Amino acid sequence: MYKTKMIKNIYKVLLLYEDVQNPGTLVSETDYLSYLNRMYVLFSKNSEITQYLNGLIRLGMRATHTNVKASVFYMIKIIDKGVV
Repeated sequence: MYKTKMIKNIYKVLLLYEDVQNPGTLVSETDYLSYLNRMYVLFSKNSEITQYLNGLIRLGMRATHTNVKASVFYMIKIIDKGVV
C-alpha cells in the first residue's frame, strides 16, 4: 500500500470520530469501531500503530477529541517516516 493511502486511511479515524460526535450525521459508534478494527488488521505488522489503534478501540467514544487527534497524527508521523 502506498504511503499516501495509508495516511488517508489513518486520518479517516479522526474524521469518523468527529462524525460520531456530530448529531447531524448518520455515522454511528459501531461504524467508528468497525473502522478501527479494520485498520488494526490492516496495520497488524506494525506493533506501535496497532498499540495506538487498540487503545482507541478500548476507549471507544470515551476517548476525547484530543486523544484521538494526537493518536492519529502520531500514527501518521510513523507512516510518514516509512516505518510501516
